[in-house]
Amino acid sequence: MSNDDNASRDLTKNKSWCPIPWVTYSINSLGHYRLCVQANSYKPRNDKWTRDKSIGKFTRGTLWEMPPPKVMTFGGSANRYADAENKPTNCQTTDLNAIRNNDFLKEVRSYMLRGERHPVCKRCNQEDDNKVLSRRMADRRNMEEHGFSVDDAFEYTEADGTITDISKVPLLAADIRLSNLCNQKCRMCYPGESSTWYQEWFDTFQMRHIVYEGVKSRKLPKFTGPGNTKMTIDLDENGKARIDSYQLLEDEEDYNARVLAQEKGDPYVWAQSKELYESLSSQSPDMKHIHISGGEPLMITQHYEFLKGYIDAGKAHEITLNYNTNLSNIPERALDLWQHFKLIEIRASIDAPGKINEYIRYPSKWEIVLRNLRLLTTVKKSGKINLNLGIIVTVQVYNVFYLKELVSELNSYDDISFDDIILHMLHDPRYLNITSLPHSVKEVVSDKIRELQAEDKFVKQGEGVINYMYSDDTSDSLDQFFVETRLMDKYRHQRIEESLPELYEMLQPYDPLFHAGRKVQKILDEQFNDAYIINVYEQEISKLKYTHIQVLRDADES
Repeated sequence: MSNDDNASRDLTKNKSWCPIPWVTYSINSLGHYRLCVQANSYKPRNDKWTRDKSIGKFTRGTLWEMPPPKVMTFGGSANRYADAENKPTNCQTTDLNAIRNNDFLKEVRSYMLRGERHPVCKRCNQEDDNKVLSRRMADRRNMEEHGFSVDDAFEYTEADGTITDISKVPLLAADIRLSNLCNQKCRMCYPGESSTWYQEWFDTFQMRHIVYEGVKSRKLPKFTGPGNTKMTIDLDENGKARIDSYQLLEDEEDYNARVLAQEKGDPYVWAQSKELYESLSSQSPDMKHIHISGGEPLMITQHYEFLKGYIDAGKAHEITLNYNTNLSNIPERALDLWQHFKLIEIRASIDAPGKINEYIRYPSKWEIVLRNLRLLTTVKKSGKINLNLGIIVTVQVYNVFYLKELVSELNSYDDISFDDIILHMLHDPRYLNITSLPHSVKEVVSDKIRELQAEDKFVKQGEGVINYMYSDDTSDSLDQFFVETRLMDKYRHQRIEESLPELYEMLQPYDPLFHAGRKVQKILDEQFNDAYIINVYEQEISKLKYTHIQVLRDADES
């Protein structure tokens, strides 16, 4: 590049630069390569960005093969690709070297070299602006420690984002999502990230459709996975929900998007391939840092072949492994293999103390979480594994009021030791984003977080959480919060009023059911002569009784 880039090299001024598009490869839960996990949060319908500027804007960061997606002709075969290049790159069919100068990666690099923020980096942009530690800032520090800096990016990259010689820019990090196999169905999750969600998604589909659309659907339930892939859920011969088929769409944001491919079966099974993991480890010999999550990654036994590849090559002692896990199980084989690596960073996903965590991360058991925290504490103290144990909290509506209680609970056990608490902001679904809290509740939450920061050495990002909470007002989504909460409560035999009584007391004035009950009662008690109940009928939908009450009255009645 030219020498007129000094301002962009200054990272106090260049707020966009991130090493990920240069030295990291990322695989989503379907096995598709993507820019990074953070890019998955970018949705163009919530942004002014227009579709003719970028291929990343509607693929949620997925890397499509070159050239970018275009209008297709199918020649009578609508269920197959018309052009082989028009599909997401996939780790089963594309090797790592072939994606290094992918069009979308080049585009994002060129933005960063100019010091401009790319819209697909929206999540990190928001977190940086609110002084929450973003993935971008963490990776700047980590990759510079591993020998790659912004100066290296300028030296080996053309103005259009092309890396001139990929041998001089080795892959130093990986972010791998091992399918959606999981044994929990957290309230903020969905089938795309947890296979345990399938049955509930199927069983409550008609109820959701009635609530949101007003009519019963004639179709099977669907959900959108990464990279414009839409899955259809059906029942097998034993009545168990599973993925029946999936479609690849030209544009996931377009309701009438063209179908590029349609296949039967489950696209998440890629993660069961032993040969694939052996290939990935052999193609990235310079690896220094690997992040592994899922689903629940410790359930994917085949990924241990990936680790074994680095052990057999004599490279494991140079590599840090970072896991996100729900701590439901720590396999003995994992403990055996981890002994060979430079450092194991366990990020235990715990959102609240005791019964509240069980409510959010259903059907987790608090005693199992504590048992495995004690196991990891013992392993750490033994010195057999160089282990760093952190608690990662997904900050959301359900738990932001209870952060202080979580820290107090964890600190109360003498036989549990951890190194850090990481506050990870939930962005979607919108109705669980803490920006959706009413202003009065935000004030109470802010006071509790400030008290926590003053008392506990681990909580360093509290002010960032407060800044983020006040950065937007999405309280118009509270109605959906109560709809989704009650549907899950009904199916799981739980009640928000019992599991989170303090939070519910603050939110009750905004509860549509609370107001609806009073309003209907007022009509019946005070205005029955002027209001006509013209129809009452019940309908059974997915084993739930749905009661319709249609009331007619003059428009000028209060």
